[in-house]
Amino acid sequence: MKSIFFILAVVIVSSCTTLSKKDCQTINWYEWGKSDALKGKTSMVFTDYTKTCSKHGIALDKDNYIKGRVEGLKNFCTYKNGEQFAHKGETYRSVCPQQWEPEFLKGYQLGKRNYELEQKERELELRKQDLEEQEAKLRSRQAILSSLKTKQCNLSSDCTIDDNCSLGKCKKSGAKCSFDSDCEIEGRCSLETVCAEGDCDTVNICKYD
Repeated sequence: MKSIFFILAVVIVSSCTTLSKKDCQTINWYEWGKSDALKGKTSMVFTDYTKTCSKHGIALDKDNYIKGRVEGLKNFCTYKNGEQFAHKGETYRSVCPQQWEPEFLKGYQLGKRNYELEQKERELELRKQDLEEQEAKLRSRQAILSSLKTKQCNLSSDCTIDDNCSLGKCKKSGAKCSFDSDCEIEGRCSLETVCAEGDCDTVNICKYD
């Protein structure tokens, strides 16, 4: 039970960037070294620990840290762990001893390829979802526009502003044009006199008879 509590303490404290005075006094450096190795951390982290704890006037147990680190690397530097480590998206920092590194790298390279493939698949899936959402919005907008263009009516008052009731359907009039093709179906481009506040001008606009 005591060892379980210690392992939990290692996990919690190691997630912090700064060691407290109490940490420096109570840490089991053998287990700490083992934990760092299993996380793929370099031995340089011990230098950081030393600097931090020296400010509190506490010397660290380097020998036990190294022993724990070696034990941790035995479990870390394997083919299986290399694959798992890379598959989590972790970066290898050349921590394995020369005699164990080749086997670790075989697994790491495989895991890295699988990780990159999965990342690409996720990106493609997100793009697909984005395109589907855009298409759905476009279809919805087109349906609304189509509904407005074919809205049934009896009088122009049944239509929206600037629309006329033509052949039982709402049509927009007054849009500027140059040719009949610039107007909606059944519309024609007509030269009309348009007046506003006493000023009149002759322009081509779409008309629906």
